[in-house]
Amino acid sequence: MRNVSEKDVYAIPLGILDVSDATSMSKMKPQNISSSFAYCAVVRKEDSIGLQIIISSEIDGWKNSVDKRIFDHLLMEPLVTSGLAIQKKRWRRVDCQGEICISSYNEKISTPVTVWRGSQIEKKIMKLVDINND
Repeated sequence: MRNVSEKDVYAIPLGILDVSDATSMSKMKPQNISSSFAYCAVVRKEDSIGLQIIISSEIDGWKNSVDKRIFDHLLMEPLVTSGLAIQKKRWRRVDCQGEICISSYNEKISTPVTVWRGSQIEKKIMKLVDINND
């Protein structure tokens, strides 16, 4: 994925599981996509595998910027995603105040690995935080 770097932070919309992962959402404003967002940070990028991300336990409305401290408490173990949700603007990049420490994720992604689609990660988050998709 070009234009994606380690330590980039993305807002993950919750509640749009009826929209295909392949659908471009580039023309929609993030706040019109969903009212609830989780936030993730890219901790490892391997072009042949995907992006390893950590997901903050903080669920909130749309924010243009988040503080690095939201990654002090994670919702789950790191996951690997293909990055299609980022490419299709389903997940939007947000600014991060302060630098996220990713030194504990310096190891290569070991294979075989499960590569999750954006909507699968969204569904997993919603289940963990008990948000219903009505």
